[in-house]
Amino acid sequence: MSIAHLFDDILKNYVQERTTNDFPGNNNIQKYFEDLKKEFEALPLVASNSRIKIKWGMGKGNWAKVPWIAFLDERETDSTQHGVYCVYLFREDMSGFYLSLIQGVTDVIEKKGRATAHVDLRKRAEALQDAFGESLTKTGFDLNKNKQIFLEASSKMGSGYEYATIAHKFYETGKIPDDAHLVADLEALLSVYQDYAIQIAGQGLHSLVGAFLESATFMDVGLRVSESLARRFAAALLSKRFLILTGLAGSGKTKLAQAFSRWLAASPDCYRLVAVGADWMGNENVLGYPNGLAKDDYVAKPALQVILHAHDYPDDPHFLILDEMNLSHVERYFADILSAIESNETLFLHHDKERKANGVTIPSELRLPQNLFIIGTVNVDETTYMFSPKVLDRANVIEFRMSEDELGSFLTQSAKTELSSLDAQGCKAGFGKRFVEAANSPVELSINARSEYSAEMLLFFKALQRYDAEFGFRTAYEAGRFAYFYELLGDSDKERTCFLKAFDCIIFQKFLPKLHGSRTKLGPLLKVLWFLCVNDVANRGENPLESAEKTARSTDRKAEPSAEIPDTAPYPMSAGKIARMWRLLRDNGFTSFAEA
Repeated sequence: MSIAHLFDDILKNYVQERTTNDFPGNNNIQKYFEDLKKEFEALPLVASNSRIKIKWGMGKGNWAKVPWIAFLDERETDSTQHGVYCVYLFREDMSGFYLSLIQGVTDVIEKKGRATAHVDLRKRAEALQDAFGESLTKTGFDLNKNKQIFLEASSKMGSGYEYATIAHKFYETGKIPDDAHLVADLEALLSVYQDYAIQIAGQGLHSLVGAFLESATFMDVGLRVSESLARRFAAALLSKRFLILTGLAGSGKTKLAQAFSRWLAASPDCYRLVAVGADWMGNENVLGYPNGLAKDDYVAKPALQVILHAHDYPDDPHFLILDEMNLSHVERYFADILSAIESNETLFLHHDKERKANGVTIPSELRLPQNLFIIGTVNVDETTYMFSPKVLDRANVIEFRMSEDELGSFLTQSAKTELSSLDAQGCKAGFGKRFVEAANSPVELSINARSEYSAEMLLFFKALQRYDAEFGFRTAYEAGRFAYFYELLGDSDKERTCFLKAFDCIIFQKFLPKLHGSRTKLGPLLKVLWFLCVNDVANRGENPLESAEKTARSTDRKAEPSAEIPDTAPYPMSAGKIARMWRLLRDNGFTSFAEA
């Protein structure tokens, strides 16, 4: 069935049906709209996005003079009476129709009156034109401030659309393009609309870190965490729902995970702290197992309990904290979960039709819920196991260290950590649902950040590739998400400064953790990475890689990583870690991220 033909049928028949038949009557107009809806729902861009709902209207009780078919993103609106949405609007005389990005007019008119509403609608339309105008005009849409939409509308509601329109494209009766053209235009507008919806989903999150730290300070819970660490922690969880915290024992890894989970979770059932045992040899320690002595029973573990609870409350964030995650081989007890995080495939639990654990029905299989965030804490000593690159590649890795000043501050004002007063404070402030929505939404860096991000990612990819340590698509995707959320969660940094801080974290959290080996293997690579981390674009030369390789081949001690990091270094945190790895390599002939 042709989309163009269905539009043509509506244009040819609507006025006659409206003027000669009672509403709704027996007519084909309803069928045309319903068929259009089905055609649009089958389009890949719409079918793949469960948040987009399609509605159409030709009046309520009476024929509408301006019928429509709309595309609503549930993150923004569920009604054409308010919010922003995409819509096909037909001229009253059926001389053509518009594809528009528009605002709902009904609610604002009822609240403020028609005159004030028209002013407000026009102001907001202009603000959105400033924000998205470049993307819209590139694809052939007219901004309403440059060329106004004209619906030939005699009704007040129809004329209200003319104030509310952000951008539009007109199709004249008798000159409707083919389906390919119509679909391309719709997908272009929906793409801009999705960018807008993503921003809406992220609104309010920019104050999350500040609100969390304010709660911790005001409640005097004894938690010691810097703004930069809290920001990295939250951005890492939003970019990927699996986070590893490593570093000095007793430096606050578990306490931060507990504090943030309790602050954001709606109830104690929404988080679990599970101590990993040295005897964990299989996934039954996480997912439980069917009771071999009772055919209807299932032995559920705390981790499974929080997974099931997350399924029942999909809007609330849930947290599974695996303490001392590397006391056993992670791959032995966590392989199924690692695979499910990436593939979204089901986890098998048992063969039976139904089993129960303490009265709760346990399904035979389930998927990891999208509102479950997994945090693992790690200590490195002779009693623990090293993570494989497969595990590290699937997570952000944040290292905890302690400075002399921090220890001095603690010694003068030491206090026991008491987290109960944080319970559900972030949830009550409205951050819980937003956090889940943002973590599961596609994101896109700003135009300026995108070009710089791509250049730096390619540069570091090439540097790592020369030593067989390059990263894949997954790392590139997750790093982009981290950069986006890092910027979103901090409103004080200038864009350039914010990007450098974010990319410094990316190097530290995604590139360096997988590096381990001998001096022969890692020595030259560490010197290359050091060069790129301490020299900005201007000081790297016309060919940064060649300059870095030349430095790596140099026997000059000044070319070696050191504890003295230049003030102008673009990535000082990563440079410091590389210097520590170099010192370990120099002293022992072997180094790794975890041990440095």
